[in-house]
Amino acid sequence: MTASNRRTLLKSALAAGAMSLALASTGAAAEPTVIELTQTGCQFIESENGVDHGFQTSRKADCQAINE
Repeated sequence: MTASNRRTLLKSALAAGAMSLALASTGAAAEPTVIELTQTGCQFIESENGVDHGFQTSRKADCQAINE
C-alpha cells in the first residue's frame, strides 16, 4: 500500500468516524452519504472543481516538485 493510499484510507476512516459521531449526537439514523473521490497523479479531481490538470507522474518527487 502506497503512502498516498494510506492517507486516503485514513481520511476516509476519519470522515466515517465524524459522521458516526454526528449521527449519534442527533439520535437520527439517516442513510449515509457516499462520496467517491477520483485521485490522479498529484491531485484529487473533485476538490479541484472537476478539473484534471493532466499531471503525468511516475514517482513521489514529481508531486513534491509541483507543490513547491
